[in-house]
Amino acid sequence: MASLSENQQRFTHALVHAE
Repeated sequence: MASLSENQQRFTHALVHAE
């Protein structure tokens, strides 16, 4: 199970690349 910070980082990264 990925850590919360890792999940948040992936989520933020996805938002940044959600152009």
